[in-house]
Amino acid sequence: MKVKHKSALSFLLALVMILSLFAGPAFPAKAAGTDDAWQQITQGMLNWQEEIDITACAVTKDEFLSSIWPQVVTRNPDLFYVWDITYYTDSATDIVTTIKVIYNTKYNRDSVREYEAALDRAYNEVIRTDMSDVQKALALHDYLVQHMEYDQAGVTAGTEKRNAYEALVNGIGVCEGYTLAYAALLEKAGIESDYCESRAMNHIWNYVKLNNNWYHVDVTQDDVSKDRKGIVSHRYFLNSTTQLLADGNHHSLDTTTACTDTSYDTMYWQEEDISAVFPVANKEYFIRARKNDQNLYLGGIDLVERTGSSEKIITHYDTQWILGSTM
Repeated sequence: MKVKHKSALSFLLALVMILSLFAGPAFPAKAAGTDDAWQQITQGMLNWQEEIDITACAVTKDEFLSSIWPQVVTRNPDLFYVWDITYYTDSATDIVTTIKVIYNTKYNRDSVREYEAALDRAYNEVIRTDMSDVQKALALHDYLVQHMEYDQAGVTAGTEKRNAYEALVNGIGVCEGYTLAYAALLEKAGIESDYCESRAMNHIWNYVKLNNNWYHVDVTQDDVSKDRKGIVSHRYFLNSTTQLLADGNHHSLDTTTACTDTSYDTMYWQEEDISAVFPVANKEYFIRARKNDQNLYLGGIDLVERTGSSEKIITHYDTQWILGSTM
């Protein structure tokens, strides 16, 4: 006999709130024997199947809830249109047999095409084949910061934009949207990523793997410019855990991926006074603001060309860069 179970979880709930219902670390690794179920569910949802049979995978209810649901959705930016599920178990064995998928009626197959087009557009705008993986990660980070707006109004209204569709198509989101959109872009670039969460902060961001080392990237908290064109923070780009925690803005991490490499903790992009960075071949270009003797941004701006660790000023402009302005 099959037993019906209605999932109490919704994809549009915050990842943090979803995962706080479970004991143990956020996004636990898939248990042995669940890979096939994960793949079948993913493929079924990508095909918009209303019912997915995973009986042959022999996954128990406990395995399903601890290692598959809702992670199969929250780890996959492409499944933005999945709302919730109902799952059925065999009463004698507690094996999960069938999943009935509830799709968000706000989205349809046209939405998937819009999302894929927006993903391609973002990628093609900033990525070239002559870039290193570090440059690609940097360019995609800067693209999102310049093209997205934090959904502050939605936070107040309780209608936060939490998925990669809203981030890439409509340019708006909270931390989940930034994080999932960045993961989608990194995957397209062939760069491995994962998710770091702090339930105490009600916040999520990315782990990024480069040259066999893991780093923290918090695109959300680097979007501090009130969407002024060209203004990008890189404070939380390719941080070691030590660097991430240094200023106290991140704490109580629920995930334990080791980010011990400090190679990028003192890179030039950590400065407060530079713009988005534009990699071209083996060079990188950015604007740096100058301060006057009173430490005010009244010294004009420089267009800087950087090759490796060497810099030269291409052009100087006698103008003001007013930080924090909404103008």
